[in-house]
Amino acid sequence: MDRAFERLTCQCPGTPARLASLEARADHVERDIADIKSSVSRLDVAVARIDATLARMDEKLSHMVSKAWVLRALVAALIAIIGGAFALAGLLFRHFLDQVSKAVGG
Repeated sequence: MDRAFERLTCQCPGTPARLASLEARADHVERDIADIKSSVSRLDVAVARIDATLARMDEKLSHMVSKAWVLRALVAALIAIIGGAFALAGLLFRHFLDQVSKAVGG
């Protein structure tokens, strides 16, 4: 089979030059693939570092208070303050009415 190939290549004009060009291109492609593999391996390391950092950040954020929790706490505190103010106003109003009723003689 190799001899048949040699006979074909020898009979076609310009074949050795085309084969040399293809071999040069194949060498160039092999170098490019080696560069790509090297770049991918460096990217794998970088992605692993990013994953570790994101995992640490996620762990820290899971222990932090959320905005919704803070908003609920503020609303509850505001309701408590308003309720206390109304209770105090009711006590003062009742005390005022007691004073007025005593003054009127009732």
